[in-house]
Amino acid sequence: MVEALCLMLLTATIVLMFVFMFSSRKIPVNFGGKSLLFVAVLSIFFALIFKPAEFIRWDLIEHFKLVDNMREGGIKYVVEESQYADLFVYNYFAYFISTLPKNYQNLLTVIPLIVDFFVVGYIYTKSFKVYLPETIEKTKILSILMWLFTFGIKLAISGIRCSLAVSLAVLAIYLEAIQKKNRLLALLLYIAAIYIHNFAVVLILVRLLSALRAPVMLMFLSLGISTSLETVARFVVGNSKNEYLVFSFGRILDTAEDMSFGFATQSFSGVSFLIYLSFIVFSIYLFLVSERARRIYKEKGYCKTVANFAASVGAVAIGLSFNYLYLERFMYLVSFAFLMITPLHNRRVKRINFENLLLVPVMVFVFFFNDIYLFIVNYIGWFFLAL
Repeated sequence: MVEALCLMLLTATIVLMFVFMFSSRKIPVNFGGKSLLFVAVLSIFFALIFKPAEFIRWDLIEHFKLVDNMREGGIKYVVEESQYADLFVYNYFAYFISTLPKNYQNLLTVIPLIVDFFVVGYIYTKSFKVYLPETIEKTKILSILMWLFTFGIKLAISGIRCSLAVSLAVLAIYLEAIQKKNRLLALLLYIAAIYIHNFAVVLILVRLLSALRAPVMLMFLSLGISTSLETVARFVVGNSKNEYLVFSFGRILDTAEDMSFGFATQSFSGVSFLIYLSFIVFSIYLFLVSERARRIYKEKGYCKTVANFAASVGAVAIGLSFNYLYLERFMYLVSFAFLMITPLHNRRVKRINFENLLLVPVMVFVFFFNDIYLFIVNYIGWFFLAL
């Protein structure tokens, strides 16, 4: 019952945000920031009480099993047997949770989710109080919604590691590449992200390649890499003695076939395939609006740097579109890019850009079927919209 109340309040909050965004009336001051805080509180509380059902494939169940094994095997298990022994930041975070009473195990997902929302809140505050203080409230609301609808709260609550690693890497990028300060802290965040989830390496490469300021070239480069990735992965797994590399490229081989675009067209359900196509649409849209911003903001500074970075994110996302799993994980970074680029795309107008409105229905569809729907299924016990 409490879980259902959380989902209803979350839905009501989003509906209210839409009402204010499309209303001709004056919006209360800092309505966007207050809405973000309320969404964060609801999501974190939901994560605190969430109990994953066994008939759904929740990554969180596997993480809970890991914590149980650590609780029974102690530090010896953590060092010698844990599958995340080489990802030592996450490994010892899970071990810390295992030292707490079992009824505190949901902190395993709550703490990363708090970090996720902290990073969003930090970027939101800096963007609209320091760099873009003239931004209208409707644009602030739209920025939050575009982040929320692409971030994937379901994946963040269940997957834990990837969202946490991406959030830390994004904070590092925002500090050292966009704000150009706290570089030592950024370096530590990069290292922590790498040893939480190996997908963070991809984000760091995107950050480095964004310095080239040539997103179109980056798009073709990422497409070229994607076509040869399986071959490279097989070579690394067969020849490298580095356990971190073997683990990372082994995961690529595990998903190379059953998550490919060709496999998806033949095997995915109708809704799942539409979500896949929606991710590709988001990637193309992000690239296009960021390229437009790059042409508008020609002088060096915050706006130009954000536009370059967001265009690079969009370019790489298009390159990753051949594999559903990679693109789904990359949506974490796409969502943060939307949070940063949306106010630039709508900065010079007093109303919401028409193009954004065309994309909103697609985002609502993804948010429901990729997030809220599975939470509902988890509690009612059957796939009531299995299409």
